[in-house]
Amino acid sequence: MFIGHYAPAIAAAARKDSPPAWILFVAAQFVDILFFLAVFPGWERAPNDPAAPAALPFALDAPWTHSLLGSAGHAILFGALLSLAAPAGRKWAWGLISGLVVLSHWPIDWLVHRPDLPLAPGTEPLGLGLWYRPWIAWPLEIGLLAAATWWFARAVPSRARAAWGLSAFMLLVQVVSRTAFPPAESITALAPTALFAYALFPALAAWALRKPINPRSNV
Repeated sequence: MFIGHYAPAIAAAARKDSPPAWILFVAAQFVDILFFLAVFPGWERAPNDPAAPAALPFALDAPWTHSLLGSAGHAILFGALLSLAAPAGRKWAWGLISGLVVLSHWPIDWLVHRPDLPLAPGTEPLGLGLWYRPWIAWPLEIGLLAAATWWFARAVPSRARAAWGLSAFMLLVQVVSRTAFPPAESITALAPTALFAYALFPALAAWALRKPINPRSNV
């Protein structure tokens, strides 16, 4: 998935005690950010594979970022670092919420990836493979994003229009990138575009999902 990964971030941003939305957006894709940085020195690999699904036409070999154990380790690291930077009284909440958003990346990937997600490095890879069934994967991804946006809009009604606008823009970016452009020639060729998106969406979320001083939400 791509935009579906942001659903936990948007839902979590509805909480009064959550970190700023832009941090949660970084957390949602932290695993992929590390992965795309790791492909340049060859620490993680994803060679081209004609048998791979069109959404990700590579043979993912990324046990350190995309195993459940690796994702859990990155979640703990992200949460621990953020808790150190959090204001007094919110350190535990910021660390826990952001860590859970990081960890959400693995089960969401499990839904759409073919079996290339091990529980730990060296174990049997897993994956439900819904990317091979786009008529299921696309509605699922859009549904996750829509449900999270509805949850945020309900909790923070003053930002409802901006939240729906952000989600619509992210969906447009995904549709255009998947339909109007040919697949990337290599994972390193894809990396700059992916990393740009991972910077752009948090920047937009910082505006669209900013909460008023006294939001109604206490979920």
